[in-house]
Amino acid sequence: EFVWIPVDGVNVKYEKWCEPEYGLSYTDCSDVPDSEYPEGQTTIDGTSSSTSNTSGKPVSKKGATVWTNIDYTNANNNAKAYMNNNSEVASGLLTGKSWDTVCKWLENSGIDVNDSRTYGNCWDSQSPANVSGYGQKQVTGYSEYWKVKNIYDLAGNVLEWTNEVYSSARVLRGGYYNDHGSISPVSGRNYAGVSIAYSFYSFRLQLYIK
Repeated sequence: EFVWIPVDGVNVKYEKWCEPEYGLSYTDCSDVPDSEYPEGQTTIDGTSSSTSNTSGKPVSKKGATVWTNIDYTNANNNAKAYMNNNSEVASGLLTGKSWDTVCKWLENSGIDVNDSRTYGNCWDSQSPANVSGYGQKQVTGYSEYWKVKNIYDLAGNVLEWTNEVYSSARVLRGGYYNDHGSISPVSGRNYAGVSIAYSFYSFRLQLYIK
């Protein structure tokens, strides 16, 4: 399931801007050059890097096992694999500009992107997001209260690799289930080395029109 984000160039621009209270500043980060865009595993269990940190073609659907324990390199390659034989549309990881553009769209709709506790799966989720099972990793689309503007799990559940660079590391966005939604909100930035694979590291697909 994909959601189209309306970018009108005035109210919502394709640019980086998120500056939450905690974490990295967008001015410290840069996106992977456009020249790198765009360039299997059939069963995953998300329990260890030996069974999940491999190459394959991901799926985008509700109720799927979240593909975790994956490092940036495989997340990037697998995101590209989703549409690698399509002549009109390509796929890949989100850039910093893409993620921030979504955040601007949410903010313009009255959603607080610097505090995800009421709509994300985090350690300190608040009503209505504090449903049974919050603060633990769940399947995709687990709760209708964990979506904003029809986008599931953008805040919390798992951190998501992006094609944004900080020093020699890559940036992860969105916060995760065992972190604070006010300290690591949907707008926040985390970072890790490209070969790091944790049980709360995952990724999200973005489509590119060729």
